Amino acid sequence: MAVIFSAIVSFLASCTSQNEPKKRVFYPVSLTDSLTLDLPLLRFQEFDGKIYAYDFYDKRIVQIDSNFQVIKQLGSFGDGPKENLLVREYQVLSNDLVAIVDVDKNTFKIQSFEDSVYFYQKFDFDIEGGAYLEDSVLLTMAMEDRLRLNFAHYSIGNSRKEPISALNDLFQEDYSGLIYQGKLLSNKERIVFTSYFSSFWFVLDKKSGEVQFGKYLHDYEKPKVLDEGGIVMLEDAPELIYDSFMTPNEILIISNVGHTDYPDQRILDVYDLEFNYLRSYPLPNLNDTTPDEVFTFKESEVVILYEDKLFFFQIE
Repeated sequence: MAVIFSAIVSFLASCTSQNEPKKRVFYPVSLTDSLTLDLPLLRFQEFDGKIYAYDFYDKRIVQIDSNFQVIKQLGSFGDGPKENLLVREYQVLSNDLVAIVDVDKNTFKIQSFEDSVYFYQKFDFDIEGGAYLEDSVLLTMAMEDRLRLNFAHYSIGNSRKEPISALNDLFQEDYSGLIYQGKLLSNKERIVFTSYFSSFWFVLDKKSGEVQFGKYLHDYEKPKVLDEGGIVMLEDAPELIYDSFMTPNEILIISNVGHTDYPDQRILDVYDLEFNYLRSYPLPNLNDTTPDEVFTFKESEVVILYEDKLFFFQIE
């Protein structure tokens, strides 16, 4: 029988920790501006002073100006080599190239904004995410037997996959792909993985291959998994974090773990890349909703996406 899996998610602004919570240190945050997006843009990135985003509706990568208007675009909806179905990760490279992992097409490609495809790889395993390293090597994230999470170095030249035991040894339990499902972040130096439902993340140095592991400010029991007749799901598992974003020195996390002083608000928690907690900011509920995504390209400013509207905040 085929295994069907899904996650039962409680979208709560406040969760209860199993231990006495560590104290947050709150800093002021001031709303300075807002902007309504013309397109459903997500997953904003900066590379060499330019801003990029993923147009979820048209499945294209776009370069945008300071007013968030499209300057260039790459790809469109479809299953051809130049097209995309569901981009899970993209990474802007030098020379106007973009590395793209498409989990619906089960492919990796490198494509230019002139729409030339310089490399196209169809995987023989189901990919859940990935990041381009260097020298034609990828880090791939996949589900294996019993939905175990598996990370590997994948050589583009010879299609050879080498499991990363330093990571995979942590995910040997059944359904670890559900328990630890999360988001991959990548820049020139590092890859960061942040789990949505478990207090777990790792940082991988691209050059040395060194991996470091950490936990969030509040520690929680791992979510439990129900397996009933081939239907597998997480049991009443609230998301501990809603989004994450990596700067050169810090990780910004929109946390679902609330605070007594801000009971109905999500919190922006900031860590350094050694997993040390630094500070927090209470995020107001705006645009009749709660925060969806965070990014920053300027010092002392964060931008928060609330559905179709961006809000700009000054922070200390």
